[in-house]
Amino acid sequence: MADFDKDDDVLDVEIEGPRATTPPPGQQQSISPHVGGISWRWPLLAVGLLLLVILPFLYMTFGSAQARARRHFLSGIALQTASRYEEAIAEFEKAIELDDRLAAAAVRLGLAQLHLGSPAPDARYIRELLQRAMHGDTGALDAADKAFQKALEMVQRVKPTGRFPDAAQPGANQVRANAHSGLGLTRVLRASAALGAGQVPQAKAWAEDAINHARLARSADPGNVLASIIDSLAELLLGYANLGELEIF
Repeated sequence: MADFDKDDDVLDVEIEGPRATTPPPGQQQSISPHVGGISWRWPLLAVGLLLLVILPFLYMTFGSAQARARRHFLSGIALQTASRYEEAIAEFEKAIELDDRLAAAAVRLGLAQLHLGSPAPDARYIRELLQRAMHGDTGALDAADKAFQKALEMVQRVKPTGRFPDAAQPGANQVRANAHSGLGLTRVLRASAALGAGQVPQAKAWAEDAINHARLARSADPGNVLASIIDSLAELLLGYANLGELEIF
């Protein structure tokens, strides 16, 4: 067998192919953002955009109970302003169910029960309320009273400086005043119905109660306009009731 020199060219074989290169000292080898010809940045960008679209929707749908309550509350105000009282009632009831501190919703609920709270009050409905009350049907008035009483209970859970998302009812004291004014309003309506039905002592009692609620409203909010109107109407009805007791007319 022939001997081969250890330095013979036959053993000096070089295999062609890519060679690993070592970066110069002080430099790090960068990783290409392209893998298999596809950039990993585009999938991440697509996911980010999708989240930007979906997350607000998820929050609006499944957000905190307080946030959802305020959405129902504001929706109820819009419906009430448009005289869509039955729909507004449903929205206010949902708001109260979700947030037991949102007393302004209970005040609005009471007004909606009376078909009030829009720029054009439903006078026809008020007349119907009085006619029904004269014959003993006080269902709507009772529902409104329940809502106003609920507001007074709820407002106890709110700090005196607590604010609500209704610009017309910015604080707990104003909401408390509006609840008392609402109770005064239902008592004025009850007193009017009692006078119409010839129930003078009952009319007098309702008028006196209305005056008391008007004063409570003004003690919470001296600038409450509705309380002043209720007070004047109740004083007028009380005067008629006193004259009725004297059998002057």
